[in-house]
Amino acid sequence: MEHLAHFGLAQDPFVNAPRVEDWCALPSHVDAERRLARGLSQGKGLLTLVGDSGSGKTTLVRHLLEQLDEGRFEASLIVIVPGEPARLLRRVARHLGVEDEEAERTETLRNVFDRLVELEERGHRAVVLIDGAESLAAGQDLDDLRALLGFEHGDAAMLSVLLVGGPALDALLQSDAGLRRRVEIRVRLAGLDRREVGEYVAHRVTRAGGRPGMFTQGAVAGLHGASLGLPRLVNTLADNALYEAFVAARRQVTPEDVGRAARDLGLEASVVDGAASEALEHASPVDPAARAALPRRGDTPFSVDDFPDEAAAGAAPAMLDAADALGDADDLGLDPLTGDDTSDAEPWEPMEDTAPSGEVRAAVDVLTPAPRKPAPPARAEADVLELSQPIEAEPLELVAEAEPAKPEEEVDELFAQLLDDPR
Repeated sequence: MEHLAHFGLAQDPFVNAPRVEDWCALPSHVDAERRLARGLSQGKGLLTLVGDSGSGKTTLVRHLLEQLDEGRFEASLIVIVPGEPARLLRRVARHLGVEDEEAERTETLRNVFDRLVELEERGHRAVVLIDGAESLAAGQDLDDLRALLGFEHGDAAMLSVLLVGGPALDALLQSDAGLRRRVEIRVRLAGLDRREVGEYVAHRVTRAGGRPGMFTQGAVAGLHGASLGLPRLVNTLADNALYEAFVAARRQVTPEDVGRAARDLGLEASVVDGAASEALEHASPVDPAARAALPRRGDTPFSVDDFPDEAAAGAAPAMLDAADALGDADDLGLDPLTGDDTSDAEPWEPMEDTAPSGEVRAAVDVLTPAPRKPAPPARAEADVLELSQPIEAEPLELVAEAEPAKPEEEVDELFAQLLDDPR
C-alpha cells in the first residue's frame, strides 16, 4: 500500500489478528506466561487467565501452547464461540483422542478417564486450554468441567485446564463455589504501561522493516493514554495515526496524528487528555524558556484558551489540547512524562523476540531435557494451534517418571470413587 511504502514498511505492522509470530516479550506478558507455565509444570488442575478484551490473552496463550513439548504434554487449545453451545465434555474428549460422539455422558467420562490413565502411564501430562471460557454455560458446561477436574490420582489432578477469558469469567466462577475453590493459579493480564507501549510499537514497526523511532515520544504517550494500554486498540490507533502522518507528508507519527485517529474512532477525549495532563505534571524542561513554551495549567488539565491558534472550530477541545501538549514536548526534545532530554537518542528500542535469560522457556520445559526438535505441523482441527518458535533457555530439571500400568480392576475402582466424590 502507498502509505506503507512511504514509511519504508514491507508489510502492515499493526495487524490485529492474534498471530504468535508477532509475540513481543513484554515484561508484564512474560511474567504472566511464567506464572501459568509454573502452574502447568506443577500439575495444577484449574488455572485462569483473565484480561479485558484486546489485552493480548489469545496471543499469550497460543505462545504458551507453542512452548509445550508435544513429546511430554498432550496439549490442545479449544476456542469457545459466543452464542454457540460449547459442548465442553465432547470437545475435550475429542482433543484427547476419545472419538465416540454417540456415547452417553457417563460413558464419555469413563472413556476420558481411561485416556488420562493411559497418558499418565506413558509419562505424559494432559493439558487443555480453553479460550473464550466466559461463554461456557453455567449449567452443563460447569458440571462437566467439575467432573473432569475430579479425575485425580494421589494428590494430583490428572488433567490441567487453563480457562482464558474476560472479566465475565471471574463472575462465572463466582457463581459456582465448588469451581471457585478449585482455582489454583489466577493471572490477571492488565494493559501495557507507557514504556511497554513504546517497546511494543517499536517491535511491530521493526518487524515490518521500519525504523523503531517512527513514532515520537509524544505520539507513544498519546497511544498509551487513548488505548488504556490494550494491544488491540494500540494497533488500531497506531495504524490510523500512521495513515494520518502519510496524508500530512510526514516521516514521523506525531501526537496530532494520534489525536486525529482517536477522535475519528470515537474514543473519549478525556483519556488522551489524561496522558497530556500527566505530561505537564512531570515535565521539567532544561531551561526556563523551554518551560514557558509549554501550555500553562488552568482549572482543568488543559484549556482551549492555551491554544488560540491551534484549536480549530468544531474540533474536540480536549483532544486537540492533549495532542498539542504532547507535541510541544516532542518539539522541545523532551520525554513527555519525565521531562528527560531525548533530542540525541532514538525514543525506543525494538523488543527482542526472546525473554531475558529465556525465563519463559525455563518455566515451561520442566521435564528431562531433550534435543530441540523442529516445530511440528499444525494439527488438523481448526481450534488446535501450534505456532511460532520456542524461546531458548536451559530447561529446569524436574523429572516426571511414568508409573507402572495399573490393573484394570484398580482403574475401575478408582473411576467409581471419583464419580462418587462430592467435590
